[in-house]
Amino acid sequence: MKSETQKIVYIRLRTALEARLARYFDIDPKELPGLSLCDIMSLLFALFGDTNSMGGCGSTAAAIIALIGRELFWEKPKPEQSSSTAVH
Repeated sequence: MKSETQKIVYIRLRTALEARLARYFDIDPKELPGLSLCDIMSLLFALFGDTNSMGGCGSTAAAIIALIGRELFWEKPKPEQSSSTAVH
């Protein structure tokens, strides 16, 4: 079960990590495919993990899971419906 606090932390983490990944690729964060938070974290470690600017991948994943839970860590975002296809 996801608490409101977990959801808030998830959104803030996701926003920050998507922004970092998008800056690297010089794209808008909305252009990223529907990646899980785990996917995004793993890509960031693949790109920047050797610069000593990040902690260990395992300990980072454990800390994120402690904050938001495994379900949100692995959850892929649902595609947003456009206003023209949304059910009213």
